[in-house]
Amino acid sequence: MIELLAFVAMAVACFFAPVLLMQIPRLKSQLAAKLAENGKQPRAWSRRLTGAGAIAASPLYGYAFPLAAIPAAVMVFVKPIAGWPGRTKPIVWWSLAGIAAMVIGAKYQQQEISGNILHYAAMALFVTAAVKMTNGQSSAAQLLGWASMGSALFFVIFHPANTDTFEHLWKYGVGPYVAIVAVWFFCSLSGRRALPMLALFVVGCASLILGFRSHGLVCFIVVVVLLVRGDTRSAAAKLFKGIIAGGALYGLSQVLPAAIENGLFGEAVRLRTMSQLGEDGPALLAGRVEPPLSIAAIWERPWFGWGNLNAIDNHTISNGAEIAYSLGMVPEDYMRLWVRADGRVSVHSLLGEGWVEGGIVAAILPLLLIGLFATAILKANGNWAPLVILISIQGIWDVFFSTWAYNRALTLALSAVLAAWAIAHKPEDSRAMTHVDLTTGQPVRVVPQAAAR
Repeated sequence: MIELLAFVAMAVACFFAPVLLMQIPRLKSQLAAKLAENGKQPRAWSRRLTGAGAIAASPLYGYAFPLAAIPAAVMVFVKPIAGWPGRTKPIVWWSLAGIAAMVIGAKYQQQEISGNILHYAAMALFVTAAVKMTNGQSSAAQLLGWASMGSALFFVIFHPANTDTFEHLWKYGVGPYVAIVAVWFFCSLSGRRALPMLALFVVGCASLILGFRSHGLVCFIVVVVLLVRGDTRSAAAKLFKGIIAGGALYGLSQVLPAAIENGLFGEAVRLRTMSQLGEDGPALLAGRVEPPLSIAAIWERPWFGWGNLNAIDNHTISNGAEIAYSLGMVPEDYMRLWVRADGRVSVHSLLGEGWVEGGIVAAILPLLLIGLFATAILKANGNWAPLVILISIQGIWDVFFSTWAYNRALTLALSAVLAAWAIAHKPEDSRAMTHVDLTTGQPVRVVPQAAAR
């Protein structure tokens, strides 16, 4: 099957190669003009410096704060270019409230203070700084693009744990950043959605072949959403497209696991998937079997939490096991992931970790992020819609099913600011164009006469 896929890819490449070669001069001129325009935008230097700082972790605070925290800290004391977009200030305040909740909860219950307070602090810092560095979707996308390139370079240069092979490097490091950079690049060059969608399809296939199923599913969902989105305004057409989207997403959830199980993406991918999933595990939680433990721990102490994940007792773990059994899981599927070899308890969820450790107050931040990203998916329009929808769907997945890792706070913070600018963007503004006055270096809006009337 791998040989067949390689043959098909080669045939497609040979077919489109002449067309692509003919487009290289035009793409080069477009890219040069775009880079010149970006360089004239206000505070472009701060966005580039932040992206460069994402390459390395700070010596003192490790993965929570990359060196990008240095320019970010400077920008905190600068006035915003265009004010605070809606929904960003609550993220900052609830990040700080979550820190207080986790510290107070740990002290009151005589537990060790969780290191997650550093990631909450990083969220507050980077959201504040990103607001000061940007004035709309274009500058926010540029900031996220530079930071994504820096984050990917970190994994390529330093090779942290679990990135010993290319498959692991893609899954635990560069995969999501490659998707972000590719979509940002094509959205910058053209307003057409075909190129970003093609890039997402290619990256999604690569993720599936390399064993990164969740990311492959995210890429395909974005493609489906973009296919059914458009300028349709009638209620009937929107309902029809919504039904198509729901059916397509349901098909993905059913067809993809079946295709993997049948060896469509290769025997290695099939064996890896089946070993992670187990014979009776739920397909949509492949590789993520910690939610039952999160539910049991939150149900036991919903208001003030446990103070620390390692404080979860055996009784609660047993209750989580009952929930897992009801979902068809068997002990070898989940116990080794709930309690790691070093005795550390894991729920592998930003929402779960915050709620378990700091109670409902610490859970407000991830819940705000979910609401912000969900709203952005519905309201994103215009040239940057593919990127906004991508980072929103990826953000929701990460909040539910990922844990804090290198630059996770940075990426989520910059994604949140981009999503906020997308929500604040008015549909009628898409008829106006922005260019840079080369004499003054300031962005100038040009509104077509029809739109002005």
